[in-house]
Amino acid sequence: MARHPVAVVAGMAAAVLAGAISIAAGGTAAAGPPETVTYIWAPYQWQPGTPVTVSRLSGETSVDEGDYTYLATLPDGEVATSTEPLGLPGPTHVVQVVDGGGDFLALSAPSGLSGCPRDTSVWSIHRNTATVVAGLTGVGVVQIAEASNQRFALTCRGKVYGWGNNSNFGALGFPANIKNVATPTVNPGLTRLTGGTSRGVVVTAGESFGSLLVHGQVYAWGNNAKGQCGCNSASSTLYTPTPVVQHGVSYTWVDAGGDQADNGNSVALDAAGHAYCWGDNEEGQCGSSGPNLTEPALVRGLPVIKDARAGAEYSLFLGQNGSVWLAGAFRPDPVEALAAGSATQISAGAGVAAAAG
Repeated sequence: MARHPVAVVAGMAAAVLAGAISIAAGGTAAAGPPETVTYIWAPYQWQPGTPVTVSRLSGETSVDEGDYTYLATLPDGEVATSTEPLGLPGPTHVVQVVDGGGDFLALSAPSGLSGCPRDTSVWSIHRNTATVVAGLTGVGVVQIAEASNQRFALTCRGKVYGWGNNSNFGALGFPANIKNVATPTVNPGLTRLTGGTSRGVVVTAGESFGSLLVHGQVYAWGNNAKGQCGCNSASSTLYTPTPVVQHGVSYTWVDAGGDQADNGNSVALDAAGHAYCWGDNEEGQCGSSGPNLTEPALVRGLPVIKDARAGAEYSLFLGQNGSVWLAGAFRPDPVEALAAGSATQISAGAGVAAAAG
């Protein structure tokens, strides 16, 4: 997974709407133009809002949404939060941060993620306190994912670790008899699918389901009450990773989202920049006025897309031309305040969406 914007810290929705959050990079600013992080209010019942610029960070900085607020990586590889704007003590050389239900993960990679790095470590962040996740240091983690109380780590050798709550519709992808996984544990079923490599593999977590992309094919598991697994199955819960029905289309990216109200959906991209969506569509988050989608459907009315994110009752898309589009009112619409086409990153949380450029 290339340097995707990722996760955040909870409890700041009101400040975001007021435009009151300010983050400043610590230490010597990296070369390059300032990067503007713009927030878009996205309530559960979507109503178009006006993006609010809340911070400017120098250099190559990434951001991502939690449930209602954000966390960012600074140019020097530290992690900034709204209350620790100069960098959180502990994690350094951070290349990815991901959100959960009030807790967050950060992936540190001092030597980068090329090849099979052995100096990576995963940090758990709770209330601005960061601790190393035991069992994941030195195993070559190159990608992390988290939602609610489900967490995943993918190694360069294709091992998929999971830990957290599996009683939530089997969202960790372990068998039904396994309820909770206290420490990172290799998931045999998911690991077999990777073929021993992380190349062409993306792991993503929704609130009550998960997905694994392997060389163009997505496998899904967990809550399927509204077709979240995209496998055209009548089962409300799937404990075994099941192939998504793709009708011959090969995907390059997938993202799962939603919240605890069984309203999850997924978005995916193919190499040509077409976007696909499946799962809950009651609020038009898949860009149409039809019923819930038990298998992927093309999202029509979009330009060529280079990134896609699933939020709670909405989906967010980043055009190749830098435009930002949102589906949550039964069709994808451009975010007018970002129509200049300068966006380079997007991220979708439960209550807030972000675009940076």
